[in-house]
Amino acid sequence: MKKLLIALLLISTSTFAQVDSRKAAEGAQQKMTTSGEMKEGWTKGGVLSINLNHTSNDSWTGASQKYNLAINGSLNYFAYKKWDKNLWKNDVLLAYGVNRNEASYDLFQKNDDRLVLSSMFARKIKKNLYAAAALDVNTQITPGFNYDSITKKNAEGKPTSFKKTSNFLSPGAIRLGIGGLYQPKPNLSVYFSPLTMNMYTKLDKTFLNTTLNAVDAGEKVNIGFGSLLKVDYLTTINKTFTYKTSFAAFTDYLNRPMEKIDLDWTNSLMFNATKYIGVKFDLNFRYYEGQNPLAPYKIQILEMLGVGFAYKF
Repeated sequence: MKKLLIALLLISTSTFAQVDSRKAAEGAQQKMTTSGEMKEGWTKGGVLSINLNHTSNDSWTGASQKYNLAINGSLNYFAYKKWDKNLWKNDVLLAYGVNRNEASYDLFQKNDDRLVLSSMFARKIKKNLYAAAALDVNTQITPGFNYDSITKKNAEGKPTSFKKTSNFLSPGAIRLGIGGLYQPKPNLSVYFSPLTMNMYTKLDKTFLNTTLNAVDAGEKVNIGFGSLLKVDYLTTINKTFTYKTSFAAFTDYLNRPMEKIDLDWTNSLMFNATKYIGVKFDLNFRYYEGQNPLAPYKIQILEMLGVGFAYKF
């Protein structure tokens, strides 16, 4: 039995490395006052997640693929500055992942690609209340392809090209607005902007004659003006569980009736098994009409689970 277990471990191996964002979040809170305001100066920090999974087998009847290799990583970084009555908040989320096996024709195929940039400048009006201006950019890093749509094969039957489905700022969303920031507690902030410019983009010329991302054929951008509500919340359930969520809702005054709202909701549940080992579960929802002409009312869902070594900086 011992020899069999050793053989199985050699046949199938898995390695995970992940950052515990709870530690970084708590570090940021330590630099806040009890009223929820940042202390003077810079507050910086970040969390890094790298998940590596590999399995292989030789004539193993219970396996459908001879091997599988998946690599996923994400970086969350924040830099906040407080001086006098001013507050400047900057957040970056960078996530990327690939998967490779026989079914992918021995090619690395993307399973995650996100780039989210947020910057806000706020000036204190009274306790916990700020006048604010915010800029948000939501897109991806590299081109995406439909690997099920093979356009050409070589002599060995392997694909040589695929249909491109997305690229940097194709789709993309850029929002710039002015409004108010309410931060009653260190772990809760509410931003509302009654005047926000929203710009959906498809800048890649490949999609110029295609309706994509609520942008009509022949156009590169779709500009609208509306209101934006954004809520961020973080809570430590106990010594081991932490939950973080961010919810955003946008209504376009110009291009749609008021009952049509764009939604973006991200959720992260973090569990610390030990000081250095953690588990992180992400569940994200996104919806806006025009996101996909073939399924305009379908909600986008992204789920990620990572287990491994906890790290912060």
